[in-house]
Amino acid sequence: MKSLLVLILPLLMNPVFGRSWTNTEGRVIEADLIGVKGDKVVLSMKGKEYEIPLASLSEEDQTFAQEEVDRLEKERLESAKKFMGQELVPGQTITFEFPLSPENQELAKNRPKGWKDSFAGRYGGDWIKKLGEPRELSTINVYLGVPKNFDPVKGCPVFVQWTTSDRQSNVAGAKSYWDTCNEKGWMLVSVDGAPDSKALWTNAVFLAGIKEFFEQLHAKYPGSEQWTIATGGFSGGSKICQWMGGLMSGLEGVDVKGYWIGGCNEARFDYAAEDLDVSKKAYRSAKAYISSGESDRLVNKGHRDEVEKGCKEGGFAEVRSEVYSGGHSISQEQFAEALDWFLE
Repeated sequence: MKSLLVLILPLLMNPVFGRSWTNTEGRVIEADLIGVKGDKVVLSMKGKEYEIPLASLSEEDQTFAQEEVDRLEKERLESAKKFMGQELVPGQTITFEFPLSPENQELAKNRPKGWKDSFAGRYGGDWIKKLGEPRELSTINVYLGVPKNFDPVKGCPVFVQWTTSDRQSNVAGAKSYWDTCNEKGWMLVSVDGAPDSKALWTNAVFLAGIKEFFEQLHAKYPGSEQWTIATGGFSGGSKICQWMGGLMSGLEGVDVKGYWIGGCNEARFDYAAEDLDVSKKAYRSAKAYISSGESDRLVNKGHRDEVEKGCKEGGFAEVRSEVYSGGHSISQEQFAEALDWFLE
């Protein structure tokens, strides 16, 4: 007979109960088929599970096991295509609305305990004051890019993007990062409050939205808690990522390992610590990649040095500050380099 396809598969959602199994010596047992692991079947008999070598079973039972492997693999592939109610196509992006859980609706409405307005009250920019305000929210807008080589069993790294307050739409800003994420094999995600992102432009909304995303990801793809997570943004988005990354690291199953800080003229880890209760522990195992254009009119050497100093004082394990030939625009080359560095 043809050789059995060797795969490590999850246990069956619907076990095959009470089947007769015959070994090569003719002995017959009654047992439930629980799953298939590599070159063994997992059988349950009298309340105990046993891993039986396939080679020890009759040819008929080996054929049955082969068919189960094929069926499970087909189910896995079909199931993997659906996430958050959407059909996912590797190599493509999708934008959609998704309802928040009651818990995350409450988070957006009241914001976490311990958040203050101490730093924002002294800051000259109105945008950072607005970010501190909670909002009622029931639905988020999600931008999701699935890389062309995506395999939910192996998993992939995830890049969470934040954009500048000038645009007040994370989803709109995320599109600039897709080609590089796709080429490098990274999932790209960004969230906004829906239906009006500008009216819902607050940290509590951001946190509720990205928390919902990761809760859905972990429920859908077992083991995704171990996928590498990075975050970042450009200009104002690079400031937002400084504290949102710290907040994200406080979520269950989320450990942000990389920060891409592009076109940034301010370090805002003081805001993260003073207003949002983010500890330096959130950054200790992370890398920060600072990317700046040498002819950027908004970011000079003094700004670059300030941001680098802020990252080091913020507690990052490693910090790189790189300059490229250009102005106030994203260097895709350096962004790609940062993604590779985060995985090292």
